[in-house]
Amino acid sequence: METFLDNNSPPISNNEDYQDIQLAETTLESSKGRLPAETPATKINKLVEGFKVPEGVKRQLVLGEALHLQLKENVQQLKTQTEKQIAAKIISGKILRKYNAVGDFSNILSYTNVAQDGPTSQYKNRFNIFFLISKIPKYFKNIQAISWNYSASGHGKGPMDGVGAALKRKADCLVLSGTDISSVESFIKNVPQNSSIEIWEVSSELIKPSKKEMPKKCVAIPQIMSHHQITWSKKNSGLLFLNHTSCFSCETGTKCLHFNQKPPLV
Repeated sequence: METFLDNNSPPISNNEDYQDIQLAETTLESSKGRLPAETPATKINKLVEGFKVPEGVKRQLVLGEALHLQLKENVQQLKTQTEKQIAAKIISGKILRKYNAVGDFSNILSYTNVAQDGPTSQYKNRFNIFFLISKIPKYFKNIQAISWNYSASGHGKGPMDGVGAALKRKADCLVLSGTDISSVESFIKNVPQNSSIEIWEVSSELIKPSKKEMPKKCVAIPQIMSHHQITWSKKNSGLLFLNHTSCFSCETGTKCLHFNQKPPLV
């Protein structure tokens, strides 16, 4: 692939900028000059074929696909290297991170869907559930429903496993090349370089205030290890609904018609 510079374009400031532009151009070049073989609606219909997906979710998927195509067409029309630099940084999110231009979602977030490992009591315990029903609604005033989903035992069941595998592979490569990774600090310093994955250290000092907010005793949840989804809603704020299998067809925070044959926890 060739990268074109016009007479008015400034030189590329650093190798990182050049890599961003190459990535954006490579993505766009693959579709340049070709019309989409299908509309966003037909593409989404094929994607969800065979699954029971609510119409509202389908509309959101179609809108997202349409916006993606529009963004691709807009970037294809950029001509100068300066425009391409700016677009590459916006698409990669580097401008948002550099200037901390991420809005406060605490007053507008109405629904959250959490995906988490689930085979051990480290994640499936009554204190985590206490956090779910008491702290999340406190911090996010407009929250209407929460769905907390635990993956099955084994590896590679969700996005967290993919991120973990990518970081481990990067760390292995660094060690083989002579980099010493012997602590959390050295891991955070070396592994995220040239990667879109960001890592933060959660020290014991940061955890202490949260532990003080936890009650010494919480009501135990029967057979919690056998459930893979816990849902809550504001309209049923005094109830928790536990499902043996995650369900995204029924309304969040209500009794599931497919995988829940037991009454909710009060």
